[in-house]
Order: sequence, then structure tokens, then C-alpha cells
Amino acid sequence: MSTISTRLDEEVLKEIEKLASEMNLDRSALIRKFILDGYQHAVLQRDILLVHRGELSIEQAAERSRLPVSRIIEAAREMDVEIGADASTLEHEKRVLEKLLGKTKRTS
Repeated sequence: MSTISTRLDEEVLKEIEKLASEMNLDRSALIRKFILDGYQHAVLQRDILLVHRGELSIEQAAERSRLPVSRIIEAAREMDVEIGADASTLEHEKRVLEKLLGKTKRTS
């Protein structure tokens, strides 16, 4: 693991320390979480734009981000980016959800 350094305003740093304490984390762990969450969000946004341009399928974006197709579609809506979901995509997602729900029912 590598080390990076950055500058933050004192007020922001105080708020981060307060939040870290409330979450029972140390400051570095919380900042690392912020960076990783931000990175994952940026990758998801990039992939949605690639889907919009036709350079990536919705399924490929879902696989790359390890998210269900429905979450990719939802994130695209949140970004106000139009991506298509054809009948086969929706049918595939339905089968996946049915399989997951079936597993849940059996384990309950």
C-alpha cells in the first residue's frame, strides 16, 4: 500500500475527525473510505457514459462495477443520462432477481 498526502482546510479536517469518531474509525480509515467510494462512483459514471455512447453494454458496465443491471439503469437516471434497456436485458435481470429471491425464500 502506498502513502499519499493532501491538504485540507482545518474546518473540514475537524468535521472528518468528528465523523470518524462517530463511526468508530480512525481518521485515515475514513479518508481512505471517502477516496475509494469516490473512485468507485467516478468509474460508474465513466462506464455509464460509455454505455450511453454505445462503447459498452449495460451488462458489461454491471459486470465491471459488480452491480446489478437495475443499479446501472438507476444511476444513469440519477445522472440524467439515457441508456437503453432492451427486452433481453430486462429478462436477464428478471431471472437474476428470481434466482436471488428463490435463494432468500429457501434460507428463511
